[in-house]
Amino acid sequence: MKPIWLEDRYLNSDPRLRRLLAVADKARERVVVALSEAGKLGNRPGGGAFAAAIFRAENAGESVGPETMGNISEEKVPIYIRCCAEKLLRTLVRMLRCSFMDADEKKWQYGGAIRLLEFVLSFSAFPPDADEAVGILTTVWSFGSQMTQVQISNLRRSNEVLQLIPDEELVERSDLWPAESVAS
Repeated sequence: MKPIWLEDRYLNSDPRLRRLLAVADKARERVVVALSEAGKLGNRPGGGAFAAAIFRAENAGESVGPETMGNISEEKVPIYIRCCAEKLLRTLVRMLRCSFMDADEKKWQYGGAIRLLEFVLSFSAFPPDADEAVGILTTVWSFGSQMTQVQISNLRRSNEVLQLIPDEELVERSDLWPAESVAS
């Protein structure tokens, strides 16, 4: 099976988005481990939906996903995809720092999308802090060298789930995005 970032529909996508897509599932897996070790995973199987979009520069508005990753029960797939897409669009359109800023569960509007660098990243499956942690970890592992240590530390301090992950893991990880994920 071909990696998702090599599928035909993404071959002409911005290489930065392809890199995020290549790394997102590893970030989701790491958040699942952190939640599990802290006894906060509950009975969730650990799968969800991920999407990312560019909000600045020449490719503003280009996006990838929502794509499912990990174990998800069949009945949850449309829910996770809908919530993931809604958070991403709401964060983009309303120019929010994160979707938690105007979340309204009565309207099925949840936290879990975050604006970092020139991207908005959204994950849906966990509580908002954990969904947001997937986006933050994906960005740091993909483009951490473009962020200061102060920025990364502030993100970690503001997110309870990231606090479960050791500092030394919050660095760019080029080993997670093979050359194919960023090839033009």
